[in-house]
Amino acid sequence: MFENKVFLVTYGISPESGVTVATLNQSKMFTDANYNVSITTFDYQPKYKSIFDDLKSMNRVYENVHHLNKYEYYSQKNNNSGEIDKSIYKNEIEIKGKSFFKEEKENETILSYFEEGSLIKSHFYQKNELVALEYYNKVFDLVKRVEFNERQSVSRKIYYSEITKNIARESYFSDNGFCFLTRYYNEIGEPGQVFLFDIDSTEVKKFSGNKAHDKFWLNEIAIRFKHQNKKPLFISNGQGSGPKIMGIDKKHAKRAYFVHNNHFESPFTTGSKVKNKYDYVFKRIDKLDALIVLTEKQKKDIQEQYGKHNNIYVIPNAITISKHEQREKRDNNIIMVTRLEPQKNIQRAIAMFRLVVEKRPDAILNIFGKGKEEKKLQNKIDEYKLGNNVFLKGYSRDIKEEIKSSVLSLLTSNYEGLPLAAVESLENETPVVSYDFNYGATDIIDHNETGFIVELDDEKIMADKILYLLDKKEVASNMGKFGRLKMIDKYSNEVVYQKWMNMLKELG
Repeated sequence: MFENKVFLVTYGISPESGVTVATLNQSKMFTDANYNVSITTFDYQPKYKSIFDDLKSMNRVYENVHHLNKYEYYSQKNNNSGEIDKSIYKNEIEIKGKSFFKEEKENETILSYFEEGSLIKSHFYQKNELVALEYYNKVFDLVKRVEFNERQSVSRKIYYSEITKNIARESYFSDNGFCFLTRYYNEIGEPGQVFLFDIDSTEVKKFSGNKAHDKFWLNEIAIRFKHQNKKPLFISNGQGSGPKIMGIDKKHAKRAYFVHNNHFESPFTTGSKVKNKYDYVFKRIDKLDALIVLTEKQKKDIQEQYGKHNNIYVIPNAITISKHEQREKRDNNIIMVTRLEPQKNIQRAIAMFRLVVEKRPDAILNIFGKGKEEKKLQNKIDEYKLGNNVFLKGYSRDIKEEIKSSVLSLLTSNYEGLPLAAVESLENETPVVSYDFNYGATDIIDHNETGFIVELDDEKIMADKILYLLDKKEVASNMGKFGRLKMIDKYSNEVVYQKWMNMLKELG
């Protein structure tokens, strides 16, 4: 058993999301400080082993960092022998003699089987591996779905209502075929009661829903990893995990809630309604051992509304400072590194860029990232006739090289917690021009020294500042160099590490 145990709690792992990046960086920092670290997730994802193998191969997470997933935890707990039942998988792979229709999709191949002219089931393949089966009744209604994990055993079965067509029940299985959890759904497909089974007991545990079971699970692992009088530390990353860690009995663990984003609803500033999940936690700050925010301004806003508390800490996300090798700046090139999501308001950047192009027809805006707004943004580029000036570039194999070779970077978000894109831009000696959103712009950028901060939606001033830096290359270069020094002083691993250690010392 480990005396210094940390659980980094988040709903799931999405390698490109900001919360995941922050969680992975935290795992390295705590491991370097001789803590035993488990990244702890609630979601059902049968490919987590491959995901973490990839992350470890890219050195985004250390080899000795554990991943603890709710479903994998109960699967392994109910299969101590390590037995793997592949019988259903093998029977389906060997199916012969039935009529079938083959459909090729981008990442999937579907074989649909017929009997007496009626569709009876479909096989779903990814990279030549059977990942799921779907069964149909005589009138083409989906009635059941069976999913396989990477070990070719059944991981989940989903049953559908033949009346409403919605999901009615789902059951989860260990590799040995034992059903360890069942969840029921109401008539409109909303999740309801959860039942937990144990292979060594006839007793069944009942929970009102996912949240109740999640809290039970966190308490279970807190008790398991408590070392004598030394309590494990649970750090919640992501707004939905906060109420869950608050449900851990304080006798068993220390609980910290990390606020990674702006807590307000639109227009995302003081006086706006607080998002419900944050409001629930902020009204109960004293029940936590620590509430962590990214900026002093956000701490001030929370305390003005919810009162002063001695357990609120400001700890920014850290970046790894790499040795800087200068690159020649590409004339007139501006960069945005961002998810193509509504929060980032990239349409605002594209609309503003028309004013830049009017005076500098050769100006280029390269937007790196992916997201659900890609098609909408391309339509906006076409609408404004900016096809020769604004480019959606997707992901880059070496984004630091792209940043280094750009004259400046641009931020136009509606809100942030602490925009790492700005930190990384300055770390690579590229100044930032940003709207003054909550939070982080004023924390990262020193106006007139490492970039410019512009009042929200003032397109003319934003365009003027961009044009100024395009014209004054030496000014832009000096801003970038000064910005790198500032980032090292504020956001390097060593600086942020010390803030974490100071907090842990206070928690005892």
